[in-house]
Amino acid sequence: GWVNDLGYDYSGENGERDGIRRGTISLSGDYFVTDDLQLGFTLRSSEETSDFDSTDGSASLPGGYVVDNPLPYAERQEFAGEVFANLSTMDGLIEHRLSYQLTSNDEARNGGAFTTTETSEIAYRMSWALDGTSVENAEQLLNVMVEAERDSSSADAANERGSISYALEYRGSFDNGVNLQAGLRYDDNNQFEDILVWNVAGSYEFARGVRLHASAGTGAV
Repeated sequence: GWVNDLGYDYSGENGERDGIRRGTISLSGDYFVTDDLQLGFTLRSSEETSDFDSTDGSASLPGGYVVDNPLPYAERQEFAGEVFANLSTMDGLIEHRLSYQLTSNDEARNGGAFTTTETSEIAYRMSWALDGTSVENAEQLLNVMVEAERDSSSADAANERGSISYALEYRGSFDNGVNLQAGLRYDDNNQFEDILVWNVAGSYEFARGVRLHASAGTGAV
């Protein structure tokens, strides 16, 4: 896809229109090696160029802060991709998913050197139908997850961040209209304090479709 917003003169001086030009290419696919094993991928690449004006820090009025300048511009290149494998075992009773994701952004201004930021993640999830049916149709489901994530920037290569997370979730639906959910997650961080968070939720659906819901939990900021 291609987008050109034709720009806008933010300076209000009847000057150059500062716009954004962005092109994106996406590709995805999957293949069933067997009835139980699926392999797939998604890829997206974007390139963007944008204009911006200068600013006057000594302006006495708001209208004078943005100053028309046809020269400044910024460039941005983005890439996001994922490869994954899904495996169904024991006639769908237990399903496994293994995935790897990479996001990379390159940014530069006025023809200068690019700054690169990257985030990568490898994740594994197991889903188990506790009621003996299949994961797709389960009313009693247990999910177990492990993921490792890493963030880096060429502007601060010494402070690469990483974490390994472990999570457990239960979801249950009962014939009497009660639905329950509970989750537990532990993050082992190399730059920040390790943290354990939890959440529980429940709901009850009355005969006429009215639903009563309550939840509680903790989180990290």
